Amino acid sequence: YQLLNSGQTKEAVFVFDFNTKLFPDSPNCWDSLAEAYWKAGDLENAKEYYNKAIQMDPDGATGKNARNMLKEMNSENKH
Repeated sequence: YQLLNSGQTKEAVFVFDFNTKLFPDSPNCWDSLAEAYWKAGDLENAKEYYNKAIQMDPDGATGKNARNMLKEMNSENKH
């Protein structure tokens, strides 16, 4: 997240993508990758990976966060 918060979105995407390869069953890894893509301006991949996190954790905290992020993303796109 340090990379992401310092504006190094390409590097953050790389790191979070690597995490999904190390921990493919972790919905949190997919949620983090989605956030990195969103901040990088790649809404298509962001939506895909938020949805993946929701599918993996539909009733948990990560799934709830991913749903909230998708709502926020969609509301930003309408403006």
